[in-house]
Order: sequence, then structure tokens, then C-alpha cells
Amino acid sequence: MNTMRFLVTLVSLIICLATASSATAQNATPVAPEQATEEGAPFYRGNAARTGATADHGPAGPVAVAWTARTGGGQSPAVDDGVVYVSGSAGNLSAFDAATGEELWSTRHQGSASAPAVADGFVVVGGGEGLFAFDAATGEQRWHYVPNPEPVGELPPGIVDSSPVIVGGIIYVGDGPIGGLFAVDLATGELRWRFETEGGSPSSPAVVDGVVYIASDPQPYGETQDWTANVYAVDADTGSEIWRFAVEGEAASFTTSPAVVDGVVYATSMDVTIGAPSNAVLHALEAMSGEELWQAEAGGGEVGAYLSASVDDGRVIVGTGSDNALVALDAKTGEELWRHPAGSIVESPVIAGGVVYASDLAGTLSAVDASTGEERWTFSVNGFTTSPTVAGGMVYIQNWDDGLLYAIGDAPAGATPVA
Repeated sequence: MNTMRFLVTLVSLIICLATASSATAQNATPVAPEQATEEGAPFYRGNAARTGATADHGPAGPVAVAWTARTGGGQSPAVDDGVVYVSGSAGNLSAFDAATGEELWSTRHQGSASAPAVADGFVVVGGGEGLFAFDAATGEQRWHYVPNPEPVGELPPGIVDSSPVIVGGIIYVGDGPIGGLFAVDLATGELRWRFETEGGSPSSPAVVDGVVYIASDPQPYGETQDWTANVYAVDADTGSEIWRFAVEGEAASFTTSPAVVDGVVYATSMDVTIGAPSNAVLHALEAMSGEELWQAEAGGGEVGAYLSASVDDGRVIVGTGSDNALVALDAKTGEELWRHPAGSIVESPVIAGGVVYASDLAGTLSAVDASTGEERWTFSVNGFTTSPTVAGGMVYIQNWDDGLLYAIGDAPAGATPVA
């Protein structure tokens, strides 16, 4: 969860899991290769397409805490090659052994505002003073890029709270509350191009087939204009606009990360007027043209629509805040397939091995069968958490309340499980 979405969620509030049996896991239809990570989750939402789905697997249950590490709370972890990378709220970036929880290294920079991205020996993270790149093996800082060196309104210069994605040696990231999408060379930190969005861009971009997809808030920080929010398709090589899809309203907003699967872009919009009905809508857009294919109500309340959709095996899974449910929709039609009662889901769910993992406001992590909506197990970490990350049979989740990173796996034989 980036800083802006966290703050918006807090304001609004003031007014998943076991893999199936091995046979079920084998029968699950895998996501397309470019949209799946066989092992690990090197980016926020798991992959460059931001599908929230992976061919990896989580614990079968019953489950227990394998290890914890104090991070201060922060963003969703990234997992790559047996290492968990975590950005903490105090500006600390740390690496832990995924199996044991041993800290491999830790470093500090100016305020972690995004989830980390890992590729080609680099860890890249957005912070209070720009974009930072570190050596994945040692934590040594490689470079630092400041997209906006001058303050804007009350904001400090260069804040980046969009989570980066790395494709072909290029980093693609939004410019957070100020607005904009930019491409930076991974090896050097040099700017390749910049695309100006109408409004802030805290959402995390998706990259598929040479196109970058990003959503925007209504206006740049400190400025006033009509409340129009957009989803953009931008050429990954040149930064030129291909199309945009606009939603207008009294306080229309896109703050979720678009998910791109099988030529369709899924993005959630809402009306962010405090105290008013959210009118949250999930939009399915044709990836080549931006034409809307269908739309569906994504859940009521000011919290629910801030969740990104997770897409796998012909299903779109969304969490809702005030509706207290996980909902599965048909990816082609938007028709509701099942609805699973849950707590107030305030972070985006993920899918791994045919199982949905989602955490509610109280810190209850649920594991739900993606085909049927049947609950497999639940586990509580008692606090506001990040979106879970699933890799190598484990679920990794950060708790904002107690400042701990949790690694949750199958309970050892003979142990008393927590479920």
C-alpha cells in the first residue's frame, strides 16, 4: 500500500491460504507466462502486468508464524531468489532470508513510500526524495534520481509513492501526488522519458507488450480543475500517449493499479467525496483501444474501491470495504460468480495456486478457494496490514500496528497451529 492510499484509507475509516491439494494445484489453469512469476514476487502485485496472480503457491494449512522481523511497518514485500525485500515506514530498506528470517542487510534512505521492485541485481524503491536504487546482494546504494527537484505546494521535492516496475532494463514509475509517469534506465538512473498525466499518479504502472498502463487522480497537488480521472496507455519506448479512458464525477478518482490480462485492462474508479456513497466501479477496457467492454459495481463505501483487481483463470477478484466481502466476477462479462463474506477488505487480494489471499481491517488473513469462494483457513496478525505477498509456500505480510513483517507458513508437524 503506498502512502497516499494509506492516508486516504485512514480518512475514510474515520467516518488468501491454503493451496488446494496437490491435485487441485496441478489442475489450476496457470496465468500466461508474461503475466506470471513461477517463483517469487519481484514487484508489487507480483508481476509487470500487476495481475495480483502467480503460478507460485502458498501454505496448505493449518498455518503458523514461521518468523517475524521488526521493520516499523511499511509497504508490501517483494520476494526474489529466496530473499524478502521490505521497505519500512521510517525509510529503511531491508533484505531477509525467506526461509529463516535472518537479516542479510539493511540500509536507510529518505522515507520509503513505495513497495520495492527487484530485477537484474538491483532493488528499486520510491521515497520522500525520489527514486533510489540499491545493490540487491549488499544493500549498497547505486544511484538516486529526483523527478521533481522543486517543492510543489506543501509537498517536499521529488516524492515518489508509486511502486516501480522493471521491464527490459527500464524502470517505469508514477510521480505520486505531483503527477506524471517516467521511465528511468535501471543501470544508470538516467531519465529516458517523461509523460505528463492530468493529476497525480500514485497508482503503480503495469507494463505488457511494450505498453505502459497507469491511472491518475483528478488533479495535481495544490491545483484546482474539473474532477476527471484517467487510465492511460503509453508507448513504453517513447512515452507517447496511445489512448486514455476518462471518468468524470463530483470527485472521481483512479488510485488502483491497473491489471492487464488477455488484452483487457481492469481498473477501479470511485467518487472520493468524504461521507458520500462511493459509486465504486470496476472497468474492463480493451487494451489496444481503451474502449470499455463492461463495468460492474466494485463495492460500496469509501474504502472498497481503493483495491486493485486480481485476475486469473477467467476470474476477476476484488475486495470490498463496507460490503465486507471478497467478490469474484467473470473476466469476460463482469457477471458475479461468487461472494465470500469477510471483514472490511482494505488491501488488494492476491491469487496463488488457485487460492485467494486477502487481509481485512482487523488483520485477519483469509485463504479462499478461487473457484468456489470456499474458505480454507484464517489467521490473525491483529492489526492493519499490507497486501500479502505469496512465494515459495509462504505468505509475507507487514503489520502497520506492531511494525512487524510476518512470514506465515504451514505449521510444523506436532506444533499447535494458529488457524
